[in-house]
Formats: sequence, C-alpha cells, structure tokens
Amino acid sequence: MRGTRADDYLCRLCAETRAAAWDHCHDHGFVRGPLTELTREFLQVSGPLR
Repeated sequence: MRGTRADDYLCRLCAETRAAAWDHCHDHGFVRGPLTELTREFLQVSGPLR
C-alpha cells in the first residue's frame, strides 16, 4: 500500500509550488508537512527525500 504523495500537495511554507517531500521529525517520526526542494534547502533540512 502506498502512502500519500507529497507532490499531491502544495508546499506548506510557500503554498505556491507542488511539494517534493514530506518534512518530518527524525526523533519522533511526526510529519510536519509537504515541502518543495527549494524550501527544504532554505530550512537546511538534511536527509534523503522520501
């Protein structure tokens, strides 16, 4: 079973571009929301895109 795709949503911060990945807490695994690659780089979120 597939999960919900991040690119089905707009970025939670810029809200203008389709997201590329789900931002999540690496300690707890909680999903914070979908992000674009540019937003992700701006926030300096590390780790592989999933």
